[in-house]
Amino acid sequence: LAVDCPRTMCDAKMMQIIKGLWDVESLTTLAGLLDSTGRKPGDALAMAVAGHVTLRDGSAGPFFKLANLKPGDTVLYRAEGTEYTYTVTTIETVPASDTVKLYVENGAALLLTTCADWDASIRAYRNRLIVTTMLTSQRKAQ
Repeated sequence: LAVDCPRTMCDAKMMQIIKGLWDVESLTTLAGLLDSTGRKPGDALAMAVAGHVTLRDGSAGPFFKLANLKPGDTVLYRAEGTEYTYTVTTIETVPASDTVKLYVENGAALLLTTCADWDASIRAYRNRLIVTTMLTSQRKAQ
């Protein structure tokens, strides 16, 4: 999995909290950095990036295959000319309302999150999938 974050995309797709929830409607086919978490690798808090599992039209979102990741898999994050390599450490499903798990006091972590467990009866996802990764290396992008 690769997450590209050119400076302009990160700035434009910073997800803000509105009425206690992140406004993720504008994401569509992009992933967005949650603005109350870390802003770059090495910050006091881990960065948390959200993306849709499916789009409004039912097609696959950018994090459609996020649930397929396993511990030990690699995630590449590119920003401002640097490529950061992260290794998946944990994958968990939590209630959708549980946002506390997205605040990790470790700037070497990168959290990827999307919706999980679609419930057709209420036409909504019941849970949130959180993939935690840890920085293993970084280098200038080529």
